[in-house]
Amino acid sequence: MKKEHYGAIDGLRTIACIGIVLMHIAANNSYSISGFVYDSIIPSFTNFVFLFMTVSQGPPQYAP
Repeated sequence: MKKEHYGAIDGLRTIACIGIVLMHIAANNSYSISGFVYDSIIPSFTNFVFLFMTVSQGPPQYAP
């Protein structure tokens, strides 16, 4: 059985990785950066952890 490659899933994984890195940088630094993106959007990137874990499990076993 040939395994299929889904490029869109790799894209989702990449976006999730970037979000996780930005969230860790924002959480673990002592910079005095402020602004809408830094204060409001980046802290919500914790949801990307769940996206990354879900996407990294691979495609369904019985995909058509």
